Amino acid sequence: MFREKEQYNGDLKESQVKRTQSEKMATSDIMVAGLAHELKNGMTSILNFVQYCLNGTSKEDKRATALLLSGKQSGV
Repeated sequence: MFREKEQYNGDLKESQVKRTQSEKMATSDIMVAGLAHELKNGMTSILNFVQYCLNGTSKEDKRATALLLSGKQSGV
């Protein structure tokens, strides 16, 4: 009887530790997803500005080349 209770308590403690680890992982996943979303929003703004600046520049303009490179590097 004592061993069964000891085994039960050990199993309970192990499951509590696993649950806590799962909750921590879920929380970090949510935080990372939010961060990625915010970064993508910023990059989209940069790309939109680059495209705005390109309207009215010729392809031979060195600034246009730099802007095109910026747009490609943004990856949006």
